[in-house]
Amino acid sequence: MDVFAPGMVRDHARFAGRWSEIQHICNAIDRRSPALVIGARQSGRSSLAYHVVHAAPALFDQPTMQSYYIDMRDCPDIEPLRHTIAAAFQQHPTRWQAHLADVAVAPLLVFDNCDAPQLADTIDVWWQEVLPLVRDGRLRLLATAVSAPTITLMPWRTITMHRVDGAMLDDIVSAQLGDEGPRLSRPDHTWMLQHSRGHIGVLMAYLRAWKQAHGVPGRDWRAQVAQIPVTD
Repeated sequence: MDVFAPGMVRDHARFAGRWSEIQHICNAIDRRSPALVIGARQSGRSSLAYHVVHAAPALFDQPTMQSYYIDMRDCPDIEPLRHTIAAAFQQHPTRWQAHLADVAVAPLLVFDNCDAPQLADTIDVWWQEVLPLVRDGRLRLLATAVSAPTITLMPWRTITMHRVDGAMLDDIVSAQLGDEGPRLSRPDHTWMLQHSRGHIGVLMAYLRAWKQAHGVPGRDWRAQVAQIPVTD
């Protein structure tokens, strides 16, 4: 994967920051609460969800723990969800919930983009199916959305994505480039934070331009990215 590539961070070793959000997620799930991460598009929600899936055995100190990532944008309605989860557990769609009683360690299901518009009328039906499993400690549940639903029967414990600060920006550069890679100068560091307003998607675009210009005399990476729109 190219450094500072756009989109979800799928390389587990290159994920950085978000330790506060991860702690809140773990605390909620340990209390048998369904956790919901909310944040604007390109705030890093999907990268965080993907990381939690792959780090789950370590995060919850359960080496045999199973965890699954499901992007709800790919689901036309809730029926495929039942089949997807059943297939993950190698069970019939009518049997997967009962199967959890025989699983030694409660698995983690992570549903990314749970506010996908095609599911708006039926998603609460799905949540009510799995909520008893969460409360009984047979299932761990994490979901992501742009915003918390205004009307829902699900007792979400919400975790808000924070904007990137200076320390997190340093962590991102270090994780992507390694200990021996170049580092941002203080003026570049300050400029990125001020102009991106802490949006991770914008910052990654800045960092791509900065890395491409590194060591090229006369290349003005700031001028290259100055036209990227940034919203509050």
